[in-house]
Amino acid sequence: RCRQIDLADLQPDEAALIVFNALPWQFDGIVTAEIDLWDFFLNQVAVSRSETALPESAIHAEMDAPEMFRWRTHHLWAENPPIMPSAAFRGLRLRPLGASESLPVQIESMSRASVLRPGISGPSSFRDAQRVRTSFRASIPALGYQVYAVRPESNPNHPITPQLPHHVLENEHLRVQIQPNGTLTVTEKASGQTYRDLAYFEDGGDCGDGYNYSYPLEDRLETTLGLAPRISRLAEGPAIQRYRIEYDWQLPESLDDLRRKRRESRTLCPLTVTVSLAQGSPRLDLQVEFDNHARDHRLRLIFPSDIQTSSSHADAQFAVIRRPIQIHPVSEEAWVEDAPRTFPQQGWLDLSDGSRGLCLINQGLPEYEVLDTERREIAITLLRSVAYLGAGTEMRAAVIGAGPNVPTPGAQIQRKLTYHLSIFPHSGEWHTAEVWRQAQAHNLPPRSATFGMIKNYPVAPGTRPARQSFLAVTGKNAILSAFKKAEVGDSLLLRLYNPSPSATHAEILPPFAPAQARLADLAEQPIPAAEIQPGTDGVLRVEIPAGKVITLRLERDAPTD
Repeated sequence: RCRQIDLADLQPDEAALIVFNALPWQFDGIVTAEIDLWDFFLNQVAVSRSETALPESAIHAEMDAPEMFRWRTHHLWAENPPIMPSAAFRGLRLRPLGASESLPVQIESMSRASVLRPGISGPSSFRDAQRVRTSFRASIPALGYQVYAVRPESNPNHPITPQLPHHVLENEHLRVQIQPNGTLTVTEKASGQTYRDLAYFEDGGDCGDGYNYSYPLEDRLETTLGLAPRISRLAEGPAIQRYRIEYDWQLPESLDDLRRKRRESRTLCPLTVTVSLAQGSPRLDLQVEFDNHARDHRLRLIFPSDIQTSSSHADAQFAVIRRPIQIHPVSEEAWVEDAPRTFPQQGWLDLSDGSRGLCLINQGLPEYEVLDTERREIAITLLRSVAYLGAGTEMRAAVIGAGPNVPTPGAQIQRKLTYHLSIFPHSGEWHTAEVWRQAQAHNLPPRSATFGMIKNYPVAPGTRPARQSFLAVTGKNAILSAFKKAEVGDSLLLRLYNPSPSATHAEILPPFAPAQARLADLAEQPIPAAEIQPGTDGVLRVEIPAGKVITLRLERDAPTD
């Protein structure tokens, strides 16, 4: 809880920003945070700074109360208007709580917001605020937090920004060129490998159902390769660089009444891609917004890899699954439905030829296909807009739909959708590059909250430090999947797994010195003769065989069994 943190170093004109890292290793990179500064707090800061600037001789004993009030009002609000929340609010200064030096801060936007005060009900629970979107380099301990002091300023932030050509993003690891048709040319600097025509969109008809995709008898694929989108720069560093790519895409309105082909009539489906490159990051992050007004279609995002390989690897529960790219059709005698060409994934999929690889990371996009073509395109399904729970006999990919032929108009998904993906080119195989680390860093970014704006609050002072870690796990391909209290008792459970083809070791720094540490089974029962002794540094070291899951049970008190 924020009130448990010691804020003695926080100055009267500073708010507190807490940034939490949900990863079990230290985060060192760029954080993008929305800082909500209450108008109440900004007015207090403005008045206190203006009062400090009043000359001592301004008010004399002969002044009566009305004259004094008029003079102070004129001086404060006419000659020297408050710094906040007037238009003079232009910048922020940010420092780790307990430190004196400020960090470079990149302000991306300012907007109005209404924020909820935790623990307060009724009309007073909301505060009007200035929302400032900022990016800065942060160091957050493993599965822990860091508190920063935020001070509003009248002077704007003027960080040194990189001078780059138009439509180019670049950092230590990647150089990205946005092409006139909106595709991306990405060069990995370490290897010199270049990937071209990345991130174009493909849209085709879909006469399938809520279970299975099926192409119509006369399909017509549409792509964005021939379009000329609007390309604009949103942010130019030094913490982060962003571009926006906007398409006015006219798509076939739906299938015809017989569901055999796409209609000639079209509807506008606005499409926007925000491309972001953070300083020091080996990933290129994408945010896609698609306003769907078409029906009976499938939308996919395509990444030509040009990697000559016969298989792909995809993240799964406690494992990484290898799948062939070449799919053999079902024989005519045995055909009931086509052999599947799309496959499930969790957080990422990867193609590699052993020397280089391309990993695509996603949030909640569980379907992919690698096309058996010369360019080995990776297709990520963004949307399937369908009309039925179970399709009828018009399906081409199966004898009949997978369920009852029930209309489901809601499955046409006529609304705006937002997707998050990331491109991670790397050397070697997925396990040598530990692509899962970048996937977790993308899908579990640091989270933040603003507090500490009510001064002299009558509560006991906090005792927690401004920076703290609750757990740290290191080890190549040692993945933490659970950190929880035991179902019975006060023990803590850690579950780790190793999906790689080689055994590994994990080093665990627990949040307390356990009375005993033992391996346990999935039912959380200790395994006999499986005690783990901590080192002199308090670190627990344990081996994880290839493709195995282990559970570690930490006892707060000495066990009685």
